[in-house]
Amino acid sequence: MYVDLRSAIGRGLFIQKEFDPGFFRPIEKALGPGRTYLDLGANVGFYALLARDIVGETGRVYAFEVDERALRCLSKTVRSRGITNLHVNKAAVGRRNGKAYVVKQRDSGHTYVSDRMIRGATEISVTTLDNWFERENRPQIDVVKIDLEGAELDALQGAQRMLSERRPVIVCEAAGAAGPTKSTVALRLRELGYRVEAIPEVCSPAIVAYPE
Repeated sequence: MYVDLRSAIGRGLFIQKEFDPGFFRPIEKALGPGRTYLDLGANVGFYALLARDIVGETGRVYAFEVDERALRCLSKTVRSRGITNLHVNKAAVGRRNGKAYVVKQRDSGHTYVSDRMIRGATEISVTTLDNWFERENRPQIDVVKIDLEGAELDALQGAQRMLSERRPVIVCEAAGAAGPTKSTVALRLRELGYRVEAIPEVCSPAIVAYPE
């Protein structure tokens, strides 16, 4: 796969051939051949490619990313390997449809989306997962990974119909002073009928949520 060596994620993948394996562990357990995986904040696509290897030719992977440097790497990997069931989306995922602004950081792993225009930011389309779900003819969704540099709750707020119909396993960054299982993301998932557990041995606080 192609990586961006200006990024800590890219350098880690280039040197160690892996990145934060503990985060992917619950994703791996929940996937299988023929299943569908959503990667929100895919970066260069390491987890998306691992998931694609698990779901195989009969499964599907949908990756969302906003940083053009990471997108170039992921798109080039998909083209060079002739992958037809990993779909790359240059769009932000949020609580409403419309436009927002990509605030580019030196490290692509820290690029984020803002509702306000900030100097140097570029405009991008925003979709809710519910809107995307309808456009894709309401596919089965088995696992959703969310790592959106602070916009995780926005993504959940825009996905209530999809989550209520498909009940996927959710793996999500969940920072908070009280700990990941008491973060606003975890509280929202409990309101949606999920059982939340902290993921051990990860670089950043994260949770896995299972439908009850």
